[in-house]
Amino acid sequence: MKHDCEYYMNMYLSLDRGERLPYRLSSHVLNCPSCRKEIEHLVHAEKVASEPLKLPADADLAMVRKIVSQIDTGRKPKKHKVSLGTWIFFGIFLVLAILIFGTLSLKSKPLVFVFYVSAAMALVTYSFAFFAYNLDYFIKRLHMKIAS
Repeated sequence: MKHDCEYYMNMYLSLDRGERLPYRLSSHVLNCPSCRKEIEHLVHAEKVASEPLKLPADADLAMVRKIVSQIDTGRKPKKHKVSLGTWIFFGIFLVLAILIFGTLSLKSKPLVFVFYVSAAMALVTYSFAFFAYNLDYFIKRLHMKIAS
């Protein structure tokens, strides 16, 4: 008898949810109180497991603030964006400064070399900073061109 119960329980467990019970299984469950009890427990367990979990909501404001502060600690601070107008202004200022000091330094030969090396370093630094701060823009433009 035990072997039959195991066979029918395996048959019941292999059924899909909502699938009709085969006649042999139905007749066995109606005649076997232990299998009927087991299936009732399984149905009850499935019903309990499918219900939403009900927990008491006795959270006070201090606990909520503590949880929120723990969540926010993982965020990275936003990078300060410099407007395009500021970049253009300082770029024009840099070019004008190079032109003015370049014409003024032509009178003194030793300062000409130092000036041009300093101007080249300033332009490279400016260009690198501009590209670094606006990298997202350049990447998006590149992706748009590739996608086209």
